[in-house]
Amino acid sequence: MGLHAGETYQYDTMFPAEHLPGTHWIHPHYHGSTSLQVSGGAAATLIVNDPVGFLPDQIANADEYIMLIQHFDLGNTANIAAQSGDQHFDFTGADVEFLTNSGVVNPTIVVASGEWIRARVVYAGWMAGAMDMEIDLASGAGSCEMQLLAKDGIYLADFPREITTARLPPGGRADIMIRCIGNGATFQMTGVGGLNAGMIAVNQNTRNSIDMQA
Repeated sequence: MGLHAGETYQYDTMFPAEHLPGTHWIHPHYHGSTSLQVSGGAAATLIVNDPVGFLPDQIANADEYIMLIQHFDLGNTANIAAQSGDQHFDFTGADVEFLTNSGVVNPTIVVASGEWIRARVVYAGWMAGAMDMEIDLASGAGSCEMQLLAKDGIYLADFPREITTARLPPGGRADIMIRCIGNGATFQMTGVGGLNAGMIAVNQNTRNSIDMQA
């Protein structure tokens, strides 16, 4: 069914008891309008929670951050709207290209030095090409590391797996453990041609986490 502006509707979906936990996403599938709608921001994260005791305590008890990465290219979307005959998409200001992380441009996540966090990353992409998410030192002294847990909602048989780049194709998902070290340091997350996807700021607290490979 279709919804008009200002209307609401509650969708109920039943998951079978044997459904695996994982990170997923939802977006419109109206024939002929998927690129227009997704490039305009119509997407959301869908999490199937892990059962109690399913994961090691270090992962299960880590602070969790949902990162729905969306790529906005206003000029390109305007061209799609024109080609499809759409009369609704419009924007004011400059023809810009940027990423949002859960609806925010380049948000900052504050963590303790040495603290493992779990990032549920969804690339709600609509163009060809992968989002190569990387974390680089922006200021101060320190370093970050990433350990891959799952891809596309499925846990790796040999997790955790150390990575330096998280390659996500359009619609791809990745569950990643991230740890940054360096009191006062900041780190820049990037993706899709080096566009900013968020900052990690390390505060003055220190939290000694067990090594992921132990």
